[in-house]
Amino acid sequence: MKQLLIIAICAILAAPAMAYQIAEEHKKILEPQVENFLKILADLEKDVVAKDQAFQAAETKRKEIEAKIEDPATGFFAKGKLKVDLALAKSSEKKALKALQNVKADMAVKQAVLAILDKRPMSEAELKAAKELIAVMETNQAGMTKKFTKLEKAYKKATTRLEQIPSEKVGAETMLKQHQARLDELNQNKTWGNLGERTKEKGLVEYEENKLSRLAKETVKLEKAVAEYNAFLVEKLALDNAILYIKDAKIEAPVTAQPVVEPDEPETPETPDEPEEDDGEEDKE
Repeated sequence: MKQLLIIAICAILAAPAMAYQIAEEHKKILEPQVENFLKILADLEKDVVAKDQAFQAAETKRKEIEAKIEDPATGFFAKGKLKVDLALAKSSEKKALKALQNVKADMAVKQAVLAILDKRPMSEAELKAAKELIAVMETNQAGMTKKFTKLEKAYKKATTRLEQIPSEKVGAETMLKQHQARLDELNQNKTWGNLGERTKEKGLVEYEENKLSRLAKETVKLEKAVAEYNAFLVEKLALDNAILYIKDAKIEAPVTAQPVVEPDEPETPETPDEPEEDDGEEDKE
């Protein structure tokens, strides 16, 4: 019994200390996403392996080119071409590292949210890796905040318009029935005398039909804007809460923050001019 008590105490002391509390309204939005987050997390774990392999391959290629450039046996013109290849290799390496950082950061966010919701605890190793990526997460957060502002404006306009459409639809359907009924009546008793009215009613029927078609298309577009906002809101709340949770977590291991990598366009170095050959003869006057 005493040994079990000691083991339990050690386990508690070894576990990362958590004090972060998620806002209740955020919890209500994120909790329904638990199963989806668990599935995404499993996919991200595989993606991390693939992205890491891609980065390692890019890094190896860059080192190989650098070694060839430094090799005294490499010819002058060959070095010129290799310098062009090196610029491209460095750019590819940066892009691969950025992709790896992003997928690792996304994985850490999902891990943190699941931990916040008491669905999956984060180990100290996972927390350490997450803390090292805080700068990456905060850079992504800044970008998401800008996009969220635009989506929120579109969402408010969309919801307001969606509230107006049902009454417009009812009005159009009512007018369509009236004009269709009158047109049917006139068609049953066609005369040259009612040709003008028949033409008018036919035009009004087509107008209301087109209006209903426009309203249907508009509804689809507006619902898409609402769905995009809701999906983005989940991702933003997940990231916001994950950053706070990860920062708040206390761990024993030292943390080395990873700098944010921003891939740039490769600069193509100029091929050096061919060196002048010394023919060994002195200029003669």
